[in-house]
Parts: sequence; C-alpha cells; structure tokens
Amino acid sequence: MWTTLEEVQARLEDSEEAEEVAATECVPRVVASASTPGSREDVFLFTVLVKVVDAYANNLPILVDSVFGWVVTGSANLVHPAQQRFPSPSVVAVSMMTLEESMERFWKTEELTVCDSYSLEERHCEQVYQSTTSRDENGRYIVCLPKKADFDAMLGDSKNNALRRYDQLERRLDRDLKLKEEYHAFMKEYLSLSQMRLVETDDATYYPTYYLPHHLVMKENSTTTKVKVVFDGSARTSTGFSLNEALCVGPVVQDDLLSLILRFRTYPVALVGDIAKMYRQVDVHPENRSLQSILFRFSNGTPVQIYELLTVTRDVAN
Repeated sequence: MWTTLEEVQARLEDSEEAEEVAATECVPRVVASASTPGSREDVFLFTVLVKVVDAYANNLPILVDSVFGWVVTGSANLVHPAQQRFPSPSVVAVSMMTLEESMERFWKTEELTVCDSYSLEERHCEQVYQSTTSRDENGRYIVCLPKKADFDAMLGDSKNNALRRYDQLERRLDRDLKLKEEYHAFMKEYLSLSQMRLVETDDATYYPTYYLPHHLVMKENSTTTKVKVVFDGSARTSTGFSLNEALCVGPVVQDDLLSLILRFRTYPVALVGDIAKMYRQVDVHPENRSLQSILFRFSNGTPVQIYELLTVTRDVAN
C-alpha cells in the first residue's frame, strides 16, 4: 500500500531506512525537489535515494518534485513478450485539477471581453470633447482644446521666440517677392473666411496665451497651392514645454489600413473624396483662441500685429 509523498520523503531521508522501505513497501522512488538545487543536503539526498532505491525498486517509477509540480518518470515492464522487441515510448499526463476548476478555466478562455485600448490620457481627452463640444446657430462645431491637469504650470512665455522666428521669416520673404505675395495671399484667405481675426489692443483677455511660430513649406507638385503655411505648436516656451506637450492627444478613431483595404475590395465601385480645409471647418471655443495667437503684418512699415486663429489648427495637438 502506497503512503503519501510526504511520508515517503520523511522516511527516505534516513539512508538506513531506504533499503527497508524500498524492499517491503514497494513505493515509487521519490527524488528531492529540483526547484531549489545547490545545497549539499539536496545533493546527498538525491544521490542516496537514486542509488539505494534503484537497487531494490528498479521496476518502479521515479517521482520528481520539479518547478512544474510532481513529475513521474522511469521505465515500465511490458506484459506481452512480443512488445519487448521494439521500444514503445509513451507519455502520460495527470491533472490534479478538479472538475470545477477545469470548467472555470474553460469558461474564462471562451469568455468574450471588451478590451479598452485607450490610455488614461486618451480617455481623458475623449471625455473633454464629449462634455465641452457644442454647435453654433449655423451647425458648426465648437470645441475646447484638451488641456492636461498641469497645463498652466507647463505653459510659459512664447512671444519672444515667436517674434524672433517671424523676423527670420520676414527676411526670407523680402528676398523673394513672389513667395511673399503667395504667403500674404494665404493669410488674406484666412481673414476672408473669418478663420482668423485681428486682436485689438483693447481686446486683451486674462486667458493663457500662446504664440504660434509659423513658416512656409513649398509644394512644387501641388496643382492648387504652391505655398503652405505651417503653424508650429511644438515650439518650446520659457518653461521648456510646448503647447502640444501641454495638451492631451486623443485616440486614433480611423480604421486601420488593413480594414480600409479589405473594405475597398468588397464592392465593385469605390468612391474617393476629400474635404477641403477639413480642420478649419471646426471652430475653437473663444476661451481657447488665445492659445492660437500668431504675429504677422502685411507691410514692413507697420508694427507687428497679433492675430488669433479661430478654427482648429492641424499642427496643434488635439
């Protein structure tokens, strides 16, 4: 009759009883735990058990307490003589898990869960837009910029840097009058579409102000506008942080490229469209417009003036 593993180990720890236990009780060989080797006692116990018990219980399996649990290994006698000519390897897996535990693991594996892939910042950004977005009388959307919790501490002075970069831009435009004309045409279009306004001296507000440096980008292959004005929301302020770093970045809501390609091939006809000035169709809340201030003038003989961009700017984090 087999005893428990604990009793076998306790009795086999005494090398004098190993011979008696193996000869009289026919217990399987028990090898010391292989999960914490290294001590001299473990090595001695392993050696004694294997050598002594092998002499009296060669036909019994070995039980090894490994890091994976108890492992049963060893040779087995074949009852049929014909089967002894050829080796017949076999593997036996024994599970000590109860039926209830097995069923629980099965249902957990098959359970469908909704994975929230949004980060904390993306979730906060989405909540800001859900709670602050509104529409005007013409149906245009009005949004607030998603500020981080420590926005006021992160945003420092930005006017000096914006003025320095505007001086560099103006000197470049003065060297190419055709380029200057196209740049001014871009700004005049902003004004004519009511997407930018001049800030008068008596319009001073107590809202935080950030001055966006701007520069031009040439697009020689464009069939419409050769000159594109880029507003730099990543320019650092006196605190070392930029406007983009002080704002939250929302999650990607568009489908991934694989989904678009598969859907594109689903139907025989595919329609491709483009929304002109898409970002500029959404207005920015009046309290946040000062964060999209720029320095500009149409004539070198006049003082540099302050303008505010009234719509969402593509180069500002949102």
